[in-house]
Amino acid sequence: MVYCVPIDFTHFAKQYKEGRRFITVSTRAMPSECLEPRLKSGSRQHFMRAVIEAQEKDSQAHPMLLDIEGNIAEPWGANFFFIKKGRIMTPSVQLVLEGITRETVLETATELGIQIIEGNYFKPYDVYTADEAFVTTTSYTVLPVASLDGVKIGTKIPGPITEKLIKAVGKKMGIDLVAQAMDHLK
Repeated sequence: MVYCVPIDFTHFAKQYKEGRRFITVSTRAMPSECLEPRLKSGSRQHFMRAVIEAQEKDSQAHPMLLDIEGNIAEPWGANFFFIKKGRIMTPSVQLVLEGITRETVLETATELGIQIIEGNYFKPYDVYTADEAFVTTTSYTVLPVASLDGVKIGTKIPGPITEKLIKAVGKKMGIDLVAQAMDHLK
Protein backbone atom coordinates (compact mmCIF):
# COMPACT_ATOMS: atom_id res chain seq x y z
CA MET A 1 0.00 0.00 0.00
CA VAL A 2 1.20 3.52 -0.76
CA TYR A 3 -0.13 6.35 1.39
CA CYS A 4 0.30 9.79 -0.18
CA VAL A 5 -0.58 13.07 1.51
CA PRO A 6 1.02 16.52 1.30
CA ILE A 7 3.55 17.13 4.06
CA ASP A 8 2.23 19.60 6.64
CA PHE A 9 5.45 21.52 7.24
CA THR A 10 3.63 24.00 9.49
CA HIS A 11 3.12 21.16 11.97
CA PHE A 12 6.85 20.83 12.73
CA ALA A 13 8.86 23.64 11.06
CA LYS A 14 9.39 25.67 14.26
CA GLN A 15 10.66 22.55 16.01
CA TYR A 16 13.87 22.71 13.96
CA LYS A 17 14.73 25.71 16.16
CA GLU A 18 12.73 24.96 19.34
CA GLY A 19 12.93 21.16 19.43
CA ARG A 20 10.16 18.65 19.99
CA ARG A 21 8.98 17.87 23.51
CA PHE A 22 8.35 14.29 24.61
CA ILE A 23 6.69 12.75 27.65
CA THR A 24 7.07 9.13 28.70
CA VAL A 25 3.67 7.52 28.96
CA SER A 26 2.31 4.49 30.79
CA THR A 27 1.19 2.97 27.47
CA ARG A 28 3.97 0.59 26.48
CA ALA A 29 5.43 -0.26 23.10
CA MET A 30 4.12 -3.48 21.67
CA PRO A 31 6.54 -6.29 22.61
CA SER A 32 8.17 -8.01 19.63
CA GLU A 33 6.76 -11.30 20.94
CA CYS A 34 3.29 -9.86 20.22
CA LEU A 35 3.90 -7.83 17.08
CA GLU A 36 7.01 -7.88 14.90
CA PRO A 37 8.49 -4.32 15.04
CA ARG A 38 9.51 -4.49 11.35
CA LEU A 39 5.82 -4.78 10.47
CA LYS A 40 4.28 -1.40 9.74
CA SER A 41 0.89 -2.51 10.99
CA GLY A 42 -2.45 -0.76 10.76
CA SER A 43 -2.99 -1.71 14.39
CA ARG A 44 -1.76 1.48 16.06
CA GLN A 45 -4.28 1.76 18.89
CA HIS A 46 -1.57 1.79 21.56
CA PHE A 47 0.06 4.78 19.84
CA MET A 48 -3.25 6.66 19.76
CA ARG A 49 -3.71 6.03 23.49
CA ALA A 50 -0.14 7.25 24.07
CA VAL A 51 -0.81 10.50 22.17
CA ILE A 52 -3.89 11.19 24.30
CA GLU A 53 -1.96 10.46 27.49
CA ALA A 54 0.96 12.73 26.56
CA GLN A 55 -1.27 15.59 25.48
CA GLU A 56 -3.25 15.41 28.71
CA LYS A 57 0.02 16.42 30.42
CA ASP A 58 1.27 18.88 27.76
CA SER A 59 -0.82 19.76 24.72
CA GLN A 60 2.34 20.29 22.63
CA ALA A 61 4.14 17.11 23.73
CA HIS A 62 4.53 13.86 21.89
CA PRO A 63 4.53 10.44 23.57
CA MET A 64 7.69 8.44 24.19
CA LEU A 65 6.83 4.77 24.57
CA LEU A 66 8.94 2.51 26.73
CA ASP A 67 9.22 -1.24 26.40
CA ILE A 68 7.81 -3.51 29.11
CA GLU A 69 11.08 -3.23 31.08
CA GLY A 70 10.98 0.59 31.03
CA ASN A 71 13.59 1.10 28.31
CA ILE A 72 13.27 3.80 25.65
CA ALA A 73 11.49 2.29 22.63
CA GLU A 74 9.96 4.78 20.21
CA PRO A 75 7.63 7.69 19.72
CA TRP A 76 4.68 7.32 17.37
CA GLY A 77 5.76 7.35 13.72
CA ALA A 78 9.43 8.14 14.36
CA ASN A 79 12.74 6.75 15.54
CA PHE A 80 14.50 8.23 18.57
CA PHE A 81 18.20 8.99 19.04
CA PHE A 82 20.18 10.70 21.78
CA ILE A 83 23.81 11.71 21.99
CA LYS A 84 26.26 11.31 24.86
CA LYS A 85 29.94 12.14 24.65
CA GLY A 86 29.82 12.36 20.85
CA ARG A 87 28.19 8.95 20.38
CA ILE A 88 24.71 8.34 19.00
CA MET A 89 22.54 6.01 21.08
CA THR A 90 19.34 4.50 19.73
CA PRO A 91 17.00 1.61 20.54
CA SER A 92 17.80 -1.51 18.56
CA VAL A 93 15.59 -2.91 15.85
CA GLN A 94 14.18 -5.48 18.29
CA LEU A 95 12.18 -2.56 19.75
CA VAL A 96 11.40 -0.30 16.80
CA LEU A 97 10.33 -0.09 13.19
CA GLU A 98 13.35 -0.08 10.89
CA GLY A 99 12.59 3.20 9.17
CA ILE A 100 14.20 4.21 5.87
CA THR A 101 15.12 7.59 7.33
CA ARG A 102 16.56 5.87 10.41
CA GLU A 103 18.83 3.82 8.17
CA THR A 104 19.85 6.89 6.13
CA VAL A 105 20.79 8.75 9.32
CA LEU A 106 22.78 5.77 10.63
CA GLU A 107 24.65 5.51 7.31
CA THR A 108 25.32 9.25 7.28
CA ALA A 109 26.55 9.22 10.88
CA THR A 110 28.93 6.37 10.03
CA GLU A 111 30.23 8.34 7.02
CA LEU A 112 30.83 11.31 9.35
CA GLY A 113 32.80 9.08 11.73
CA ILE A 114 30.23 9.25 14.52
CA GLN A 115 30.02 6.12 16.67
CA ILE A 116 26.57 4.52 16.96
CA ILE A 117 25.41 2.36 19.85
CA GLU A 118 22.17 0.42 19.43
CA GLY A 119 20.66 -1.26 22.46
CA ASN A 120 17.61 -2.40 24.38
CA TYR A 121 18.73 -0.94 27.69
CA PHE A 122 18.44 2.87 27.51
CA LYS A 123 16.38 4.32 30.37
CA PRO A 124 14.71 7.74 30.48
CA TYR A 125 17.52 8.85 32.82
CA ASP A 126 20.03 8.26 30.00
CA VAL A 127 18.07 10.72 27.88
CA TYR A 128 17.67 13.25 30.73
CA THR A 129 21.46 13.38 31.00
CA ALA A 130 22.14 13.36 27.24
CA ASP A 131 24.00 16.11 25.39
CA GLU A 132 21.34 16.30 22.67
CA ALA A 133 18.60 14.25 21.03
CA PHE A 134 16.66 14.01 17.79
CA VAL A 135 13.96 12.00 16.03
CA THR A 136 13.73 10.83 12.44
CA THR A 137 10.89 10.16 10.05
CA THR A 138 10.22 10.71 6.36
CA SER A 139 8.35 14.02 6.65
CA TYR A 140 10.86 16.03 8.69
CA THR A 141 13.87 13.72 8.24
CA VAL A 142 15.88 14.82 11.33
CA LEU A 143 14.19 16.92 14.03
CA PRO A 144 15.83 18.11 17.26
CA VAL A 145 14.36 17.13 20.63
CA ALA A 146 14.08 19.77 23.36
CA SER A 147 13.04 17.71 26.37
CA LEU A 148 11.80 14.47 27.84
CA ASP A 149 9.37 14.67 30.76
CA GLY A 150 10.09 18.38 31.12
CA VAL A 151 13.83 17.78 31.50
CA LYS A 152 15.73 19.94 29.02
CA ILE A 153 18.19 17.98 26.88
CA GLY A 154 21.49 19.72 26.12
CA THR A 155 22.22 23.42 25.94
CA LYS A 156 21.56 24.22 22.27
CA ILE A 157 18.81 23.29 19.80
CA PRO A 158 19.77 21.73 17.54
CA GLY A 159 22.86 20.30 19.19
CA PRO A 160 26.08 20.22 17.15
CA ILE A 161 25.82 16.58 16.03
CA THR A 162 22.11 16.90 15.25
CA GLU A 163 22.84 20.02 13.21
CA LYS A 164 25.65 18.23 11.36
CA LEU A 165 23.29 15.34 10.53
CA ILE A 166 20.50 17.68 9.36
CA LYS A 167 22.94 19.33 6.95
CA ALA A 168 24.59 16.09 5.77
CA VAL A 169 21.33 14.25 5.16
CA GLY A 170 19.89 17.33 3.46
CA LYS A 171 22.94 17.49 1.21
CA LYS A 172 22.42 13.82 0.24
CA MET A 173 18.82 14.65 -0.59
CA GLY A 174 19.76 17.84 -2.43
CA ILE A 175 17.71 20.16 -0.21
CA ASP A 176 18.09 22.42 2.81
CA LEU A 177 15.64 20.62 5.11
CA VAL A 178 15.25 23.49 7.57
CA ALA A 179 14.79 26.16 4.88
CA GLN A 180 12.24 23.97 3.08
CA ALA A 181 10.16 23.68 6.25
CA MET A 182 10.54 27.32 7.30
CA ASP A 183 9.43 28.53 3.85
CA HIS A 184 5.99 27.10 4.65
CA LEU A 185 5.61 29.42 7.64
CA LYS A 186 5.77 32.58 5.52
